[in-house]
Parts: sequence; structure tokens; C-alpha cells
Amino acid sequence: MTAPFIAILILLLQGFAYWNKGLSASLRVIAKWTRRSLGLRFLILFGLFVPFWEVVSMFSFKLQIPKT
Repeated sequence: MTAPFIAILILLLQGFAYWNKGLSASLRVIAKWTRRSLGLRFLILFGLFVPFWEVVSMFSFKLQIPKT
């Protein structure tokens, strides 16, 4: 009963390793491309910062003490 489970597990792990290898290769290509253009690097960093800033500003607005 455990032999088919182990065989399936091995196939799943091999597939994950293959997918991960392809993903890291595509990330390397994207990293090379972004190193060439400073504007794109700025847009990526700005895009990561904007949602964080929106959440921070929302919480700071909700946590303000009302004037009495």
C-alpha cells in the first residue's frame, strides 16, 4: 500500500523540482532585463510600495483620536 504512495510522491517531487527550475530560470531572465532599465526597476519598487502605503494610511486614519 505504501509503495504506490511513495511512487506518486517521488513523481510529485520531481515535477516540483522541474517547475521550480523553470521558474528560477524565468526569474533570472526577468532580473537580467530589469537590471538594464532603471525606469522599470523604479516602477517595480514603487508598485510594491503603493499597496503597503495604502494599508498604513488606512490604519492611521482609523486609529486617529477624535477631537473632543
